[in-house]
Amino acid sequence: MLQGEIRRQGLALAAGLTGLSAHIVMPQPVSSLKYEAVIGYGGTVTLADNRSSAEERLRELVRQPGVTNVHAFNDPYVIAGQGTIMLELLGQVAGLDVLLAPVGGGGLLSGLCIAGHYLQPALKIFACEPEGAADARESIRLNQIVPISNPVTRADGLRTSLGTRTLPILRNHLASVWLVSEAEILQAMRFAYERLKLVIEPSSAVALAPILRRESELIGKRIAVLLTGGNVDLGGLWDSLKTEA
Repeated sequence: MLQGEIRRQGLALAAGLTGLSAHIVMPQPVSSLKYEAVIGYGGTVTLADNRSSAEERLRELVRQPGVTNVHAFNDPYVIAGQGTIMLELLGQVAGLDVLLAPVGGGGLLSGLCIAGHYLQPALKIFACEPEGAADARESIRLNQIVPISNPVTRADGLRTSLGTRTLPILRNHLASVWLVSEAEILQAMRFAYERLKLVIEPSSAVALAPILRRESELIGKRIAVLLTGGNVDLGGLWDSLKTEA
């Protein structure tokens, strides 16, 4: 059982490969591209009006016999699994000074922090977050989870608050949290497409944006940027661009 905007495609695929069923609860708004991908991998999707109703529906499903809840990010196994990305990265690239990565619920970033600082304690890790969903920075500042009730950002994978496990990890490991505007997200997506020949989703673009705006702490550093996905709904994105124009 997975609730949230991230990790659901992987769960559906893994369940299908092992002969299990995967039931994913998705709060609105939902990317049609990601919804269809989950269905394509054999997952069953329950849509909820909002995050509160999604949590309620999840509790109902978990009460059924034989059901195991896998949280999207606030789970030690999910965090540990995400940490293997850092093992691969540091095994392939030497001498890194800085890592930039997006933050939503913090599961991915927590895994990166734990593995990264175990292997390379001096590595500086920066979280990147949309201005319209800046709960992680406030949660870390206040040392308490700040719920995000109405996130306003294209980065649909980052429209969630930190968890009870991820908050203390990020407070102990992050160098800082940088906020990224919607204009900067689009600029980063365009740069990746035109210069790098990569299609990246808005949730990935937030991690690239600080380099493009030349943050002073990045000048002269050897930097790794974690691009977390390429799920781009071109129809919806194009419509939003036309509306802005």
